[in-house]
Amino acid sequence: MKKYIYLLFVAMMTMTATAFASCSDDDDNSIDTENAIKLRKALDAIYPGASQRADWEKDQGYFVADFNNEFRQEVEVWFADDAKWVMTQTDLERIDQLPDAVQAAFNAGGYGDYRVDDVDYYERFDGSFYVIEVEKAGRPDTELFYSADGAFIKANTGRSIKIYPHTKL
Repeated sequence: MKKYIYLLFVAMMTMTATAFASCSDDDDNSIDTENAIKLRKALDAIYPGASQRADWEKDQGYFVADFNNEFRQEVEVWFADDAKWVMTQTDLERIDQLPDAVQAAFNAGGYGDYRVDDVDYYERFDGSFYVIEVEKAGRPDTELFYSADGAFIKANTGRSIKIYPHTKL
């Protein structure tokens, strides 16, 4: 029995060390234990249990948890240094997962004959929006930005915009 408890203890310590080791940024700077605990709690408050399956990195000064939600969609949740939520990006798999208002705006917008390459939903402290990436042979790739209520925000043709919590639209 003591051997079983010891092996269980060693396994739990190994899992804990692995979880904290996975909290590192692009520059190989580890997230300290205190921040890792705060970040895991903050993530679980929004997505219960997600911290158990999340990979962590640091990007542009933000802590980013990457995991698949219950719908198997890839989700990135961004936090500031104080473990305050600042943005969530959800990778939608199909255009029919968009709200009706956004689908209607897209269909009326002149890109109906383009192939939809990617659809993302962004929730930020300053509002939410959708980005639909489209492509067509002989034309540059285009990102179409729509508000949650279907209002067209802008089109970005050519080079893709990397969206951060502080990115201006």
